[in-house]
Amino acid sequence: SYVRIAWPALALALSLPAGPMPTLAVGQDDSACRAEDCLSSDAGALLQMKVQDDVAAHLVSQSKDNHVEDNAYHRPSACPAANSQPWCNPHLPLERRVQMLLREIRPNELAPQIQNDLFGGTPAIERIGLPAYNYIKENDHGLISSSQSPSPTMFPQVILTAGSFNTSLFTAIGELSASQARYFFEVGYTQSWDNQHGYLQGLLLQNNINIFRDPRWGRGQETPGEDPFLNAMYVAAWIKGVQALKGPGGVPLAGMSCKHFDAYSFEGGPTELNRTSGLRHFIPGYSTLSRHNQNAIVDQQDMSDTYLPAFESCIVSGAKGSMCSYNQINGVPSCGHKALETNLIRDKWGFDGVIVTDCDSIADMYYPQQWKATPQETVRAALEAGTDISCGPNFTMVHTTGDMDGLLIRTAVGRALRVRFQLGEFDPPVLGAALPMLPSGLALAREAAQQSMVLLKNEAQTLPVRAGLSIALLGPLRNATVDMLGDYVADPVEGGVLISPLQGLLDAGVDVIAPPGGPEVCSDSYTKMRKPDADVVVIVGGLYGDDKRVQDPDLRPAESPICQNNCLEAEGCDRYNISWPYGQEQLIDQAADWDIPVVLVIISGGPLDLSKYKSHKGISAILWVGYPGQMGGAALADILLGVVSPTGRLTQTFYSGDFVFVRATSITDMRMRQGVAAGGQVFYNGYVPYPGRTYRFVNASYVVYPFGFGLSYDTWRYRKGSCRCCKVNGCEVSFRVSSAGTGTAAAISFLLFLRPPSTSVAGAPLKELKAFTRVQGPSNEVSLSVAPQAFQLADGSGAFHREMGEW
Repeated sequence: SYVRIAWPALALALSLPAGPMPTLAVGQDDSACRAEDCLSSDAGALLQMKVQDDVAAHLVSQSKDNHVEDNAYHRPSACPAANSQPWCNPHLPLERRVQMLLREIRPNELAPQIQNDLFGGTPAIERIGLPAYNYIKENDHGLISSSQSPSPTMFPQVILTAGSFNTSLFTAIGELSASQARYFFEVGYTQSWDNQHGYLQGLLLQNNINIFRDPRWGRGQETPGEDPFLNAMYVAAWIKGVQALKGPGGVPLAGMSCKHFDAYSFEGGPTELNRTSGLRHFIPGYSTLSRHNQNAIVDQQDMSDTYLPAFESCIVSGAKGSMCSYNQINGVPSCGHKALETNLIRDKWGFDGVIVTDCDSIADMYYPQQWKATPQETVRAALEAGTDISCGPNFTMVHTTGDMDGLLIRTAVGRALRVRFQLGEFDPPVLGAALPMLPSGLALAREAAQQSMVLLKNEAQTLPVRAGLSIALLGPLRNATVDMLGDYVADPVEGGVLISPLQGLLDAGVDVIAPPGGPEVCSDSYTKMRKPDADVVVIVGGLYGDDKRVQDPDLRPAESPICQNNCLEAEGCDRYNISWPYGQEQLIDQAADWDIPVVLVIISGGPLDLSKYKSHKGISAILWVGYPGQMGGAALADILLGVVSPTGRLTQTFYSGDFVFVRATSITDMRMRQGVAAGGQVFYNGYVPYPGRTYRFVNASYVVYPFGFGLSYDTWRYRKGSCRCCKVNGCEVSFRVSSAGTGTAAAISFLLFLRPPSTSVAGAPLKELKAFTRVQGPSNEVSLSVAPQAFQLADGSGAFHREMGEW
């Protein structure tokens, strides 16, 4: 049995001594935590905390020892020598070099430099030796590429990795993936599909840091999760790795760009792009509301404390780029939103990088959003708002006018070029410097999956599976390979290695029975299976994270059967509920009656309804593994067999699939706080209130497993600690934990939540994550820093105020 401790809701399962609940009191004596001793800060200021690093440095160095060295090619330098062009002198001030190059670009050459074709980038200007460049390179959990050899590593999808609550792991993956990007940029690669030599054309790496607001959203898998503090800390640590000063001559390995700014978390109905006109049209017979024309209605309170913090962290941490989203925010397109793009992120937050659009966003502003009367007015509005680079085939370039070539377009091009200078593209090669090597990420990918998988249930110590027991492996994803990756992936992956759950267990020497038959992921029928002769049943089910058969994501609602059958979550495809596909549910239900211990392994990004299985005696254990990457099967075997203990925690709420919750909560309703159902819909015998979203606001009756939940094989004990405060640094909570030891490598993550005073502002969160750390056992002193800003809450106008009282 477990006791929940109330040291501001650490969200841990610990064995505790009896005693009163500690509180953080604001306005009392010095023995408590006093917010009046903490310095005030601007609204939305970046929250700071101490984090203990526990990813040993040898993990990164070990992975770098396993490299592929290919000195056959090298990218032709834009500046072979410091005197090749005036702007090639690295000793001149940055801004002077940018302006030197910018002056050489003729007026008729400017517009093509702000039009970034997704597949071709911006064109070269050979006359002055300016190379082509692509500002849209995806790197959520590894560099996306196609038909490339050697290939980049595919790490676990972000929603899983974030569950490690280990910032040093976030940094290590960011650095390794950026090192691979730098290799492909500098050394080049051979594309097997046409046997032509090419190079990675850009080093601005895009990452999704939006809030996982609704469990049905198809792209929640790409995000760290539903909590603004976690997302903020994730992106700060990721940038530290991606922009590590380890490129040629000490420049950043790559540049980080945060997407999608802002309030984007909806895919919607299908659209089709006319590449000639650059405009989208809707598919007859389907919804005409999509991400391309959604008007996200967001109040100031939600904007300040939910939608903005991760992006502020991104900018304050020094990101080189930001991507504006398709949608409107309160009637203004994100890519034409001067209050956000200029007044907020440039003027207030100090951003000096490049703002790129999601692909076709400026065309969307004209149609289907019909925000301006002409294409030319639309392009002008986007540039005046602060947008620099337009992703898409040709709309922006075609509809620029001569009067834009001066200040507007030249300013945008200058900001884009500045980032390229900062990343070393126009620095002459360092004499005698060795060409970069391609580091292997396989060891780190396995470690990341091990640290992040979440044990949700473990009755009678079913896991780990004891040595010598046989396992019957069932379920539609038991032999998954590419379906372990999620979306935005390389094809092929590093070394062609894709370890399935079946292969992982076989490699570990387990006696595995894999009987034929059983449902597919999307099966809408079911044929009963014969009871296997095994000691333990492991069912591997879940969802698809991508559909390779329908490459255009915006056509998936119309052309993808797996999207239409509610078993795909991906770009372009939201689910309409969180229910299990019929065939999989029937398999789980049947296995639960076999009187054999059943372990349910879930491969997914978003949640599936586990309300029935949480208390079902026939389901002994539940393990959520996200999309665990190319080494996922090996890491899963490590967890199932007890080579390591699970230490991951949920970064999203696992809701029930209750009909009322789904009906009362429209996926396009951007409100976070509880309230009246949109439109006042009537269900059953009365009005159903809007239940709120995420652990910070949701009605607890809809929660099956909360944010931060995660079990371990280890037994942890807690010893009374202390809370100390000072005027400048806030409060420090310290205590000692120890593990009884199970033979596994003991580790645990601690999450510290604060519950605000009962007298707080209207709409105050129920509780909020304010600090976290991860420690390695068997015994450790835990220290969690609570920043002064942690005692601030946003009011209805979006302004932050320090809240007095007991926390």
